[in-house]
Amino acid sequence: MTAGLEGTRGATYGPAPTWFYQLALAFTSDLRWVALAKTMLLSGLTGLAVFLLARRVAGLAPALGAFAFLSPYLWFYSRDLWDNSFAVPFSAMLLAAYVELLASGRVRWLAAAALFGTLSFLTHFMTAPLLGAVALHFVVSHRRRLARSARFAASAALIAVACIAVSLPYLSSLSASSLANLLWSPSPRSLLFALDGFRVFTLVGFDYVIGPWGTGVAGAVLRALSLLSYAVGIYGVVLMNRGLRAAEDLPSDGEPERREAAGNGAPTSVRRELTRVLALALVLFVVVANGKRLAEHPHYYNGVWMVFFTFWWAGMSDLVSRAWARRLFLGQALLMVGFLVGLVGWLHVNRGTRSLHYGPTLANQMAVARELDRVGAVDAPPSSAPHPRAFPQAIRVLRRLNVRAGGGAAEVDPAGPSYEIGYADPDGTTGEIVVRAVADGEGEEGSGSTGAGGTGRASGAGGAGRAGSGDPTVERRARSAVGGASTTGLAIPSPPR
Repeated sequence: MTAGLEGTRGATYGPAPTWFYQLALAFTSDLRWVALAKTMLLSGLTGLAVFLLARRVAGLAPALGAFAFLSPYLWFYSRDLWDNSFAVPFSAMLLAAYVELLASGRVRWLAAAALFGTLSFLTHFMTAPLLGAVALHFVVSHRRRLARSARFAASAALIAVACIAVSLPYLSSLSASSLANLLWSPSPRSLLFALDGFRVFTLVGFDYVIGPWGTGVAGAVLRALSLLSYAVGIYGVVLMNRGLRAAEDLPSDGEPERREAAGNGAPTSVRRELTRVLALALVLFVVVANGKRLAEHPHYYNGVWMVFFTFWWAGMSDLVSRAWARRLFLGQALLMVGFLVGLVGWLHVNRGTRSLHYGPTLANQMAVARELDRVGAVDAPPSSAPHPRAFPQAIRVLRRLNVRAGGGAAEVDPAGPSYEIGYADPDGTTGEIVVRAVADGEGEEGSGSTGAGGTGRASGAGGAGRAGSGDPTVERRARSAVGGASTTGLAIPSPPR
């Protein structure tokens, strides 16, 4: 596997996420376990990145780093079976490993940064702003050390060769793809989008994922309270950039320097160099957002979310010593916890959503796939529910995995009844889908009749993610070795890229 899914911009994305799914499928055909493993991996790497930054960067309160896990967006992306979401931990570890290099000067951290930089590149192009900022900062800040130390230069060269070798098959596949040109095309909407990354740590815009929620006064109040993250983040930007004017800087050769008694004991110059990297990454993100006219989809922040979070983290770490700020933060934190707990409960009771970017739960979709195999329905029957209709490849993959797991499948009987997939409660709001027998003369939009043996109600209250959700106008395919067959990839339906 040398490449992953194809995006709406003509680019073929990297194979790293597909490698994970192929490895996971070598152990199980149950996607709930795959989703659980992915959640643990992404959460673990994200937590490690937060820990490393807290111990090396002056003025970042370690306990406040846990606020990242209260983001509803990061919660969602840690659980979906998709490719873009791997950019969340890979980009975070890239930044954390590079900060370790700045603080210690050890080659092993250069290797770690290169590893996660390569994985980021082999995941999604929206990691390019942070990856480019780190690479450029490394060359400039370490140029004298590279020239003076043959051992360090040789180590850096070997690491670079290894990263290029791993990426070469993917780079070759890129040469055949129709990549759209990245042109500077100023757009006020794209500029605002590029600077709006603090929304990841609020409840603002989460309707994008789960559909309309809290449409009354209570919802408006909850969203308003969560806006505190914007104020704190902007304050953090101002605060960290003040440090750039400090007289003492990291030596231009990148050697580790004496530590100062500031905050957690990390050198204050590391904080200043980190600020330079964050500022450069933000500038590059603005360029990319304008060049590609990005203006809507929150997953575009997955490669640079740590930039915005670090600014927020610095701001809140400074403010938390004030009683009024502590009270506001605790109120917001409790609000975010309450929202996540309520969201999880509601999704399980509601069997998912009818929104475009979430849909039925994974367990529900797997149950529908088993029922379709049991009754011998055609590969992907018609659907009055939008998700199976827009993304029939998801049902196909789930059915193949069911057979691979020993579930068996009945033969399709041309003279037998026809089936469709629809909502369990067509007039309700639940996301649960079921299989129905369709009476003669009824179209896809009909409610269907349920004869004996012809109806299979999908069971399974809660999945560990989503088998697919996305833009119905785009069908992306990845080739994945599942049971020896070439199938549509696990991350099949994706939001626009």
